[in-house]
Amino acid sequence: MSGMTFDKRITHLTNRAIVLAMLPAAGVYIVFDYIGDGGRAVAGGAALYVLIGAFQLFRDLRERTWFWCSMLVIAAVQAALVLAVPWSNGPYPVPLLAILFPLMMVDFFAIYWVIRLEETMMAGGA
Repeated sequence: MSGMTFDKRITHLTNRAIVLAMLPAAGVYIVFDYIGDGGRAVAGGAALYVLIGAFQLFRDLRERTWFWCSMLVIAAVQAALVLAVPWSNGPYPVPLLAILFPLMMVDFFAIYWVIRLEETMMAGGA
C-alpha cells in the first residue's frame, strides 16, 4: 500500500493536472459533436474527464500492474455506457453537463471506492 491518505492525494493533485485533463475530454467532445451527437459528446467528455481526474488522484499507484488493469476495466465500462446509453441532444431546461454533474460525482466516488478497496486488498495480501 502506498500509505497515502485522501488528504495527501488531494494536495498532490495540482490545478495544472486538472486543467490538462480537459484537453482529451474536449477532444472527445469535439469528435462526437462533429458527427452530430451532442448528447454523447457531453457524456463522453465528462466520463473521460472523471477518469483522468481519478487517474491523476491515484498517480502514486501507477507502478502497480493491478492499478493499470483496474483503470483499463473502468475505462471500458465507461466507454460502453457512453456508447450504449441513448444520450439525447436536447432540448434540456438546463445544460446537459449540469444534469450529468451528479452522475459524474457518483462515477468519481465509485472509481475512488474501487481503487481504494483494491489498494487495501493488495496491501493485505503482501
